[in-house]
Amino acid sequence: TVKTLLTDAVGKRVVVRLDSSEEIEGTVSVVGEHLVHLSKLSKRDFFDAFVSIDRISAVIIRAR
Repeated sequence: TVKTLLTDAVGKRVVVRLDSSEEIEGTVSVVGEHLVHLSKLSKRDFFDAFVSIDRISAVIIRAR
């Protein structure tokens, strides 16, 4: 599931694609029951994001 992928990626840099086709890149900090906390957002200094797991359509993780 998306939640399992994000839990395995805690501390890693990921890109999440939302249902609206917007992409948010950041470091996975905490994965909760309904939200994921992304910190150190790309192109957005001093911002974090809390994203609803239900709104995520894809998780992109660097394999190497």
